[in-house]
Amino acid sequence: MKSVSEIAKEMGLTRQALYKRISSSPLKDMLEEHIDKSGGFIAISEEGAALIKNFGDATPPANPVNQTVNQEVQPVVTSEVAAVNHAEILNKQLMDENKRMQESLDFFKNQYEASRAELEREREHSRKLSDCVVSLSVQLTDLARGGQILLAAEQNRSSLMNDADEDAPGRVVDYPEGKPRKKGLFGFLFGRR
Repeated sequence: MKSVSEIAKEMGLTRQALYKRISSSPLKDMLEEHIDKSGGFIAISEEGAALIKNFGDATPPANPVNQTVNQEVQPVVTSEVAAVNHAEILNKQLMDENKRMQESLDFFKNQYEASRAELEREREHSRKLSDCVVSLSVQLTDLARGGQILLAAEQNRSSLMNDADEDAPGRVVDYPEGKPRKKGLFGFLFGRR
């Protein structure tokens, strides 16, 4: 009994190629009684190995005319051509990736510019509000100063009126002794009755 690997070596094939050959329809039927599948691997008897070798030799060769035509039509792929094709594929992938990255970069640039413009608008608005606050504080200071001047003038006027009323004849003023005194002319004219 021989293993598939041993027969493949003798025939100059790979193990997979030999499995494919023995799995094909005509040879599969002929080898049923020569194959032992016990023990987890396939063992083939000497007669089965001879059948496989003879069946491989008995396959009819391809039509030489068709083979020549096919060889002329099909380009020969060498390692250089394969390398060039691989390089072209990689180049296309890199260009696609570059394009995708450029689109992403453009998107983020646009977002940055929009954010920057929005920030500039916010800063301008803040400057305007700050100027308004300064203007209002100046106005408030002026109003406070005017209010103080008015208050001082009112107090001064009130003080002058009190002084003038005290000196007026006929004015009644309450003295600590309890002696009433007459009010002046203004008291007489505007006083209570």
